[in-house]
This record gives sequence, C-alpha cells and structure tokens, in this order.
Amino acid sequence: MMGSVSAAIAWYLALLLTGWIAFPLAYRLLPALPDRGYALSRALGLLLWGYFFWLLASLHLTFNTPGGILWSAALLATLSLALAWPRRHALKRWVQNHKNLILWEELVFLAAFALWVYVRGCVPEAVGTEKPMELAFINAILRSPTFPPHDPWLSGYAISYYYFGYVMVAMLARLLGISGTIAFNLGLSTVFALTVVGAFGIVYDLARPRNPAPALFGPLFVAITGNWEGLLEIFHARGWFSPSFWQWLDIKDLATAPQPPPAWTPQRFWWWWRASRVVTDRNLAGGIQEVIDEFPFFSYLLGDLHPHVLAYPFALLAVGLALNLYLGGSRRVARANTWVAVSPLSHAEAYPWWHVRHWEEKIRAELQLAFQQVRALYHWITHDIFLNRGAFILAAVVLGGMAFLNTWDFPIYVGLFAAAHAARQARWQGWLSQVKSFLVLGVALGLAGGVLYLPFYVGFSSQAGGILPNLINPTRGAQLWVMFGPLLVPLFLWLGAEALRRRARLTTGLLTALGVALALFGLALILAWGIVVLLPVLGSSFDNLTLLQASQAFLGVNGTSSWQILLIAAFRRHLGSPWGTLTLVALLGMAWGLLASTKATTPSQSQAKQAGFPLLLVVFGALLVLAPNFVYLRDQFGTRMNTVFKFYYQGWLLWGLAAAYAVIWLLRRTERWQPVLTTACFLALAAGMVYPAMALPSRTNNFHPTFGWTLNAGAHLERQLPDEWAAIQVLSHAPLGTVAEAVGGSYTQYARISTYTGLPTVLGWPGHESQWRGGAALFAGRETDIATLYTARDWETTRQIIDQYHIRYIVVAPLERNTYAVNEDKFHQHLPVYFQQGEVTIYFVP
Repeated sequence: MMGSVSAAIAWYLALLLTGWIAFPLAYRLLPALPDRGYALSRALGLLLWGYFFWLLASLHLTFNTPGGILWSAALLATLSLALAWPRRHALKRWVQNHKNLILWEELVFLAAFALWVYVRGCVPEAVGTEKPMELAFINAILRSPTFPPHDPWLSGYAISYYYFGYVMVAMLARLLGISGTIAFNLGLSTVFALTVVGAFGIVYDLARPRNPAPALFGPLFVAITGNWEGLLEIFHARGWFSPSFWQWLDIKDLATAPQPPPAWTPQRFWWWWRASRVVTDRNLAGGIQEVIDEFPFFSYLLGDLHPHVLAYPFALLAVGLALNLYLGGSRRVARANTWVAVSPLSHAEAYPWWHVRHWEEKIRAELQLAFQQVRALYHWITHDIFLNRGAFILAAVVLGGMAFLNTWDFPIYVGLFAAAHAARQARWQGWLSQVKSFLVLGVALGLAGGVLYLPFYVGFSSQAGGILPNLINPTRGAQLWVMFGPLLVPLFLWLGAEALRRRARLTTGLLTALGVALALFGLALILAWGIVVLLPVLGSSFDNLTLLQASQAFLGVNGTSSWQILLIAAFRRHLGSPWGTLTLVALLGMAWGLLASTKATTPSQSQAKQAGFPLLLVVFGALLVLAPNFVYLRDQFGTRMNTVFKFYYQGWLLWGLAAAYAVIWLLRRTERWQPVLTTACFLALAAGMVYPAMALPSRTNNFHPTFGWTLNAGAHLERQLPDEWAAIQVLSHAPLGTVAEAVGGSYTQYARISTYTGLPTVLGWPGHESQWRGGAALFAGRETDIATLYTARDWETTRQIIDQYHIRYIVVAPLERNTYAVNEDKFHQHLPVYFQQGEVTIYFVP
C-alpha cells in the first residue's frame, strides 16, 4: 500500500486524467457554457465512470476488480472520443484560445486539493460522529466481489443507503492500490476541491468576466465562508452585549455568560460545532428540539464523508446542466426525446419478476418493466420540448445519480433543471404556457433517472414516511440571519439595485411570495387537522390502534395533548416571530418579481440575459429555506431536524452561487451608490470569514498534528491499540467471511473490526441500521444472539448461532470481555486460533 504523500499524488493525477478524458464529452454536451464545462469535467467524468462501473458490476457483467474498473474507464473514454471526434478541430481551437482559463481552473483545483490534503493530514482520525460508518462503507465496497456491496454492519444483506459516493471513492482506491483508511481522507479532499472548482466554473459562466479572478467569489461564498456564529463567538468570549441580548438570541452555549477572564477566542471544546446548530426549536412544553443547520465549510472542517457532502460537487454539476439548458445549449426542433420507442408494450409482456430466483434476473425484469412504463409515458405525451437527445440522457444520468448520492437532492435538481427550461421558454412565451412543460420534463427526468439506477432501488428501503406539519417552530429572523447573513446581504442589495435599475414593480412578485407562504401555512393546518382530528376518528371507526398512536405521538412531539392549544400556539408563534418568514418572503418576492418581469422576443435575446439564472437560483433557494417553516418530511426523529438540515444545505449552494454573481454585478456598476453597496457586501463576507479563520487553526491544533502528519484514518487505533490494529491488518487480507464482535451503541468503538476490515459483522450499530431500514424488524434478535454466542457454556447453542449467521471469524478482545462475560474455553476447545497477539484472539470457523 502507498504512503500518504505518494497516495495523494497518484490520486490527484487520476482525477486530472479523469477530467481530461471527460472534457470532450462536456465540450460537446455543454456548448452554451463559456468554459464549455471544463471546471465540471472531473465531476462529470467521475460520475459517469462510477456509473458504468457500478452498473456493470451490479448486472454481473464485470467484477469489482481493477480490471473491471479499467473496462469502465475505457467505456467512458470511448464515449467521449466518439462524441468529440466529429468536432475535434473545433475542440483543439477552443483549448488553444482558452489556455489562460484552463490554467486558472487547474490551479484552483490543485490549490484546493493540496490545501485539504494537508488539513486532513493534521486530523486524519475516523473517530466520532459518522466517520466510522463512512469508513465501513468504503472498506465494505473494497471487499465486495460484485455489487450491490454487502452491508458491513448487517451480515447477509446489501447496503440499504445511498452509497454512490462511496463507490467512487472505493473505485479510485482499488485501482490505485490505496487503503480504505487513506482513501477516506483523500475522498474528503476530493470533494472539497471539486466543490471549489465547480463553484468557480459556474460563477465564471454566469458572470463572464474578462479576467477569471472574480470567479473566485464562487468558492468563497459556496465552500469557504462560514455563517456569522464565528463572529458572535468573539463577542461572547469578550463578554460584550448584555445577558438579555444573548438570551434573546437563544443559541445554545451562547445564551449563558462566558467563563472569565475575557478572551478573543472561545475556550469551549469543539466550540466550532455550535455554528451548525444556530437554529433553536422549542416545543410547547419548553423542551429544546435539536435542529441541524450545517453549511459546507463546517462539513469539511468536521471531516464527515457523509452523502450530503459527497453529493455537493455533483449538485454543482446539475446546476451546470441547468445553466447550459437555460442559455440554450440543449436545443432541438423535433418532438420530445424520441430515444425511446413510441409504441408501448403491454405490462402482460413483462417478465414476471416474482418468479425470478437470482439477483441479476430480478434487476433485468425490473429494467424491462420500467422501460415499458417510460415508453408508455412518451406514447401519451406529445409535447414539444426543446431538448436534444444527448442532453436529456446526460441529465437523466446526472440527476438520477443525485438520488443514488443523496436521495434528498434528487427532486430539488430535477425541479431546477425543469424550471430552467421553463424560465428560458417563458421569456418569450409567458410563464403560464410553461407549466405543462415543467411538469412533463420533470416527470420524464424523474422516471428516466429512476430507470437508469434501478439496481439501487431494488435493495433500497427508506425511513421517510410522508409530510408532517410544522405549526410552532418557524425559524426566527435573528437565527436565520446568523445562519445565512453572508449570503443574504449581497442578495438583497443586488435585487434592490437591479429593481431600481430596471424600474421594476415588485408588487406582483411580493404578493405571489406571500401567497406561497400563506398556502404553506394553510397546508400545515390541514395536515395537522387530519392528524389530530381525523386520524382518531378513523382509528376508532376501524379499531386501528396505530392511527390513534400516530395522533398522540404528533401532539407529544409538539409538547401538548390538546389540539386547541396547538392551534392557538400555531398562530401565536408564527405571528409572534414573523421576521424569518418575512425575510424569505421578501427575498422570494423580489427575485420572482424580477424573473417573471424579464421578457424577450427571440431566443437569442433571452440567451443574452443570463442574469435570469441567478434569479432562478435565489427563487429555488428561498423555497427550500421557507418550506421547513411550515412542513417537513417525516422520519424516525419525528421533528424537522433532518428537513432543515438537507434543505438549508442545498439552499446555501444555490444562494452562494447567486451571491457571488451579485457581488461581481455590483462591482461592475458605476453609479454613486456602488461603493456603499459593495462595502456592505464585503463587511458581510468578512463577518462570515471569521469562522473559518478561527475554526481551522482550532481544529488542526494550529496545523501542528500532535502525532505527526498522516492521511491514515486508523493511525490513532494503531497507536492506542496496537494488538487490535495488528488483528485488523490480518483480517483485511483474510478471505471474505462474517465476523462476530461485540454489539453496542452508535458513536462508540463497537463494530470497529468490520469498520476497518470491510468484513460484514452480524450486527454493527443497531441505531443506524434501524434508520437505514425503516425499523429494527429485519435484525431483531441479532444483538441477543451475539451475547449468547459469547456467554453460552454449551457448544451446541454456540454452534447453532455460528451456523445461523455463517460466522467465519470470532473476535475476543478487551471490548468483548468488557461487554460480555465471555466463556472463551469453548472456543479454545472447538476452534483453531486464526490470530493471537496480546489480549486479542481471533478464532476461525472451518
């Protein structure tokens, strides 16, 4: 295996080559982008390469080997060459004429990658939060001979989570011969660098500056700046402002007086964590309900390689596709997407999937049925959409991949893509005429994206369970501005200045935005009435205890047992804390008013006015941030925590791109008010930059790693538990088989053997498996069985458990002995020792 530095160099070169291979494809399919998609080519190449590799391995047409990975790369290269060859001379001329831009984008990526490789080398450990789970997925994919990969924490089952990002990381690691522990940190560095260069490229495409330097505002707003909590930390540490101010602000850890003496930096352990929890929700009983409001730099600082982080560069790719469509780069004249047959087959002709016996047959049967449904859709729909075949297929692959990367993002970017088409056409045809095309294109892309990733859906289960109303916790205005202040200031100033320049009347836009908010509030009231009033009636009528319990649980989450109290509180809280909602209504109304008032008589005029696309980004971001004030998606947590988390995270990306464009737009103005507005923008940005400026040295011990610089995420384990680390190294090269190890709670050392080896264990973290599979029914009894395996005195009972779960390796180490009263004699008597060092013994089941 490679060392840290050599692994980082090899990884960078692989990404460089991937971008070069994919650029001809981007050049052909993204013709309207001024940089022709060069900044997005690495993300595009990585996604397509990963898709080909995953699909072929899922269909068992190839295997999870370096050979299979190279075959997939060859497929990508062939596709790129085939599309670019007819225009190879134009491509060559473009490269020669844009060497400066290419150099800029290459240097931006290299600088970002090198920076974050160094940062991760200062804090490489995969310890705490979600890191063990993420490392377990990478190692499990590395050990799986084919796909779907086995679940490292539930033997006998495939991963039931969105794991596409981990496939890409493991794919590069397998090809380059890099261990999963090093690949973990290189994956984080890759995501950061791809996000930085992607934001740079899109802002360049939006603003089209003569010098590419202003496009640096893109990564600055999207990936580097923080929220205003960092500045508040300084104020709080200095003891500034009165206690009543901090209590009014109501941000945990800042609501109480700081410890003397006054300081310029916070003294709390992991103080920078608080920036991801600035929104405080309280139920009617006064209980605090945690809300996650991460932003990109916090995620990179924390170092979790979670799906929402992995998906970010590809979300930028999706934005790039939408921008290309908006600028007219995907036009066609024929009817919509005749790449599918027009005459549908009857469902009776489909292969009966319930008769299949093998995984591959089930996938093929599902694919056949799904393709028939797509044919039927297009047989019914005869609508002219100006979208060429290649653009549609590329959009389906990329947007479908968003569901596989982070399912929450799929509808967001399908909607943005369809809205970009509608916005472009609406400039000369009107908005009402585009409602049908928006819906048709969105549905078609949703179906096509689902078909292309069907093997994923066959084994995927979700904890999502519908929509619930949020009646009592609209985000307060002060907390909303703390969260999004660096973005909101330039957005409002730009929108206001643009409205004055155009002399636009925003009344219609503001009334529309207010109507959206009122409609959402009305929907929340209707949903609440259905849950609290209608469900008990239905439960009593049909003697259904589940319906009664659901109604009571909803009231319990809100901290009351009375529908009347909840209804009164809904109006009091929304009317008593209106400023967050009003901020969003104002932003949405101004952006929509400007977008809807933009007219053009020809497509060429529309294309020239690319300012409409940043307005569309503002509208979508505002809708994402506004929606959780009234409704949220139901999951196991029962509150709006996850919805705020996922919606705000994408809202930051969309607003960040628009804010970067806004600053560049303001810098170009020559009016007398320009210096005042740009100064306000820079002050807002500077306040946001306080967070990374303070948090990065705090996180990295001032860039002086205590135990030396390394990218090995398991270095701490090697240092603290050398015997267990030696056992892990042996099992990492052992034949694939199920491991028995102690079972315990989430965010602990339990499941450490499966995490670092990639071998499946009988049960890892039960709480996480319950989230991934929508409940614990699938693994009920496993935790008890493992306890019995270690503690039972008779061999027959032990052997039955071994046979039931096909256990091959049994780990007996200090953690197992501390968890159970281990009866080790039976293992000594009946099983050979596979490994023994110090207090760690591994028994092998022949």
